[in-house]
This record gives sequence, structure tokens and C-alpha cells, in this order.
Amino acid sequence: MSRTCKTTAAWRAAMLFLLLLVASVFTAADGSADLHHGGRQQLSIGSDLLSAVSDGRLSDVERLIDEGADLEYRNSVEYTPLILAAKSGHPDIARLLLDNGARNAQDQNGTSAIDWALWAYHPDIARMIASELVARLISAAEDGRLSDVVALIIEDADVNGRMSMSPLASAAEKGHRDVVTLLLGAGANVDLQVVVGMTALTFAALNGHLDIVTALLDAGANPNIPTDYGYTALTYAAKHGYTDMALALLANGGTNAPTLSGETPMDIAATFDHLDIADLIASYFVSPPPLPPKSLFPDAPNGACGSQWPGLRCPAHAPCCSQYGYCGSTDEYCGAGCQSGCSGGDDGDEAIGPKVGSGDIGALRSMSTYIASVDPELESLLQRLPGAGGGGGTEG
Repeated sequence: MSRTCKTTAAWRAAMLFLLLLVASVFTAADGSADLHHGGRQQLSIGSDLLSAVSDGRLSDVERLIDEGADLEYRNSVEYTPLILAAKSGHPDIARLLLDNGARNAQDQNGTSAIDWALWAYHPDIARMIASELVARLISAAEDGRLSDVVALIIEDADVNGRMSMSPLASAAEKGHRDVVTLLLGAGANVDLQVVVGMTALTFAALNGHLDIVTALLDAGANPNIPTDYGYTALTYAAKHGYTDMALALLANGGTNAPTLSGETPMDIAATFDHLDIADLIASYFVSPPPLPPKSLFPDAPNGACGSQWPGLRCPAHAPCCSQYGYCGSTDEYCGAGCQSGCSGGDDGDEAIGPKVGSGDIGALRSMSTYIASVDPELESLLQRLPGAGGGGGTEG
């Protein structure tokens, strides 16, 4: 009899081999196993414990545990005290055994204590044992106790079990890369959400563990799962100034999604003065405005300006050489300020095209030929100015 979802035989065999290597450290020099409290006395107290558990004698079980009884003692068919408690339906005794460290061991047929509880229609005991195993696995993962994580996986601890945390989230939060790798290999859900909607990835990002962020992304983690407050892994990277992490997240599909308060990762990076990250995010998501009409600036392609066009400056009707390298006048182009040395009104070289003084009608008239070549609509407007020829003038 076996549970529906079990670790593969190959995995179990490999893990058992590792555990046997660890166990060999505790073997006596002459090759004999070091039984706690020695030989026959331990055999006797172990047998008494099995009998007390089977009969449901809670007080005797408590006494025998206090006397040092081995909680993993086995009878001829390899039943342990916890297996007997699960099989016989004694939840109080099962709880006592678990509180003292009893394992979800298997009998000679590979049937575990959880299996026996389910087979014997004691689901409360099965849930109790399963919950305890998850709690132990989370604790081991949080502490980075790799050998304990291995042992608990062999005991069929659910790698996707959740309390306020999960094993993977706990390992990721604390930076235990080896445990993260092991849990992923054992089938941990890389995107499982725990407390306040956090995932292993958001925990790793929050705590600056770039190697774990990379490992989780390689395992297919979604970088855009928000917490209950709308924070993503990129939000945390932007807030704390983790440039390399932000780059990794962006390269794997991270977005500039806002939090519940409306702040984007780019906003947050700028707020905390991480301008390199703000610029990095902008390079992924902020597009420059469309090119201004080429006809506006016949002396430079598409109205381009800046250091690549020495000696050319923006004209008065589009005086700002924007951060994007084009002349303009609106916030769309110039909201972030103008480049110096090439914007209209700066000292130095002449601006591109004829100068136009603000409100200078005479100058406008003198530009009629130039304006007509640039924009016929402007030419028609010019004809309506006071004193202009060609039928212009004010309406009566």
C-alpha cells in the first residue's frame, strides 16, 4: 500500500544512501550499532513502548518517553510507535510522539504512519502527521539544514505544504541556495504564494539574494506575481538598489507594474535615488516621442540635435534640444530638460534656420519664403497678419 503521490523510487534510493552515509558516523568502531542506553534494557523499554501505544495507555507512553525509550524502535514487521498510534487511532499518543520527534517511518512493506492512518480511516491523525512534517520541513529549510531537508523529503513531507510560509519561500528568504535547488528538484512549486502573497522570488528579491533570484528565474518563476500590496520582485530590487537583480528580472519579463498606491518600480527607484535602475527600467518601457516633422529642420535629419551635430542649434520655434536628441518645445520632448550648448537661446553658434523674435511681425514677414518652404499652412496664416499682402487683413 502506498500513497498516491510518492517520491520516485530512484530519488528515495539516492536519499537513503546519503542518509546511510550520515548514519555511519554514529556507528561504533567495531561495526555494531550504538543503541541508546545500551542493549537489552533498550530492547525491553522499546517493546514496552510499542505495547503501551497499541493499547492506548497515554500515561505509560509519557513515562516511557521520559525514561528514554527509542521512538523509532521497531517490532518484527517494523512497526514504530507512531505507526501503531496511527493504525490504532490514538491521536493523543500520536501528538505526543510527534512532539518528541517521532518520524513518519515506513514498515517492512513501505507503508508509512500517514498511510496507515488513511487506511484505518483516521484522517485526523493523517493530517496531524502531515502538518507536523511540513512544519519541520519549513524549519529545516529556513535554517539551511540540508540533511534534515533530505530526510524529511524521504519521509514524504509535502514540499508544497504551506503554513504562513512554505519550505521554498523560507529557504529563499534566508539565502540557502543549496536547499532551494534541492526543493526545486523535489517538485516545489516555484510560484507558490504564502503570507501576504509573497513568493520565493519576492522574498529572495527583498533580501538581496541575486543567486537565488537567478536560480528561481531559471526554474521558470514568474517575475510579475504581485504581493497583496502590489509589490513585485522588481519593485523590491528598485527600492533597495539591486541593479544586477533588476536587470535579471527585466531580462526575464519583469514589468513596470504599479503597486496598489500607484507607484511603479521606476518611480520607486527614482524616489530612493537609484537613478541607474530608473534609467534601466526606462530603457525597457519608456519610448521616446515620435520624431518631429523633418520639414521643421532642413539642416539636420529629422530635427536631430546634440553633440552629433556640432555647430547646429535648435530654432526659436522649437528651442529645446531634448534628452532624446531632437529639437522640440512641448513637455513630450522637453519635460526632462534641455541639452546645453545646442538649444535655442544658448550662447554660441547660430540656431538652425532663421531667428524669429517673439511677436516680431516684421521678422515673420521677412521669413515668408522660408516659412512657405517649411509649412504652407503657416504661410497662409502669415498672409492674415496686419499689413500682409496677398489679400490678407482683418475681417470687417
